[in-house]
Amino acid sequence: LQTAHLAPLKRALVRTVTAYAGSREKRKTNQAWEAFYYALCAVAAPHLTLRGRVSELTIATASALPNPDGGTHAGLIAANGVALLEMCLAVSARSQGGATAQTEVSGRLIEAREWLVRAVMDEVNAYCGLISSCLAFIQDDPKSSSDKVQGSIANAEVAERRRWLRRAAEVPLNIAE
Repeated sequence: LQTAHLAPLKRALVRTVTAYAGSREKRKTNQAWEAFYYALCAVAAPHLTLRGRVSELTIATASALPNPDGGTHAGLIAANGVALLEMCLAVSARSQGGATAQTEVSGRLIEAREWLVRAVMDEVNAYCGLISSCLAFIQDDPKSSSDKVQGSIANAEVAERRRWLRRAAEVPLNIAE
């Protein structure tokens, strides 16, 4: 499975399941399965993003899915920038008579690169989780349950969306720092 496969997988999954739904349930079924898909992506997409080739990432970016987005690319570019600094430091140290790079500087660069890679994974997870939380909650028929139950469900839905929204906003802000 590659990042570029996510859009066709989503289409196949949602269209197949929706095809078997009754005409009155198609919209709800479509929304529920899209939410399920994005919940799966919140787990799988971060790993696929980091393990894919550049060509796969660009194909996935060009797909009709909202992820990978600019935050994913910014984090990956920043991690690559740090890796280039590591390379320059190592080449400079070797050209100075075979000396090794300063351990403290090298260690901090490795730490920064690894942090950025984890931030990219967190960003993909948070964004997919946000999309899933927006799609997952389907309005039921207001006549089918009491107002008190619907009020507590609505409060839980809002809290879940806020949690994912806060997480989706925190990761890019942390990278920007």
